Amino acid sequence: LYSSAASDVYKRQVVGLSQALPDGVTMELDNSSGSKSSNGKTYTFSGGTFAARTSSTQSHTLTITADADEVTGSSPYQLELTISVLAEQVD
Repeated sequence: LYSSAASDVYKRQVVGLSQALPDGVTMELDNSSGSKSSNGKTYTFSGGTFAARTSSTQSHTLTITADADEVTGSSPYQLELTISVLAEQVD
């Protein structure tokens, strides 16, 4: 990310799923559960702020975990996901 704004920049990461995760499956970004939308297809994670007029490169870890006691069925589960980083100027 690079910001040419005069003040600090707030960022957040948004993970969009093609369908909600099944019961017993959770998702975390950098060990944070974030907030889940009402339809379960979007997770938003707070990314904090960074100084304006600077660039920032960061690595993140997205973890999807299934609880074997809760997940049923033997069919493989597949979904598409999109990861977006949103930034906005903090006045």
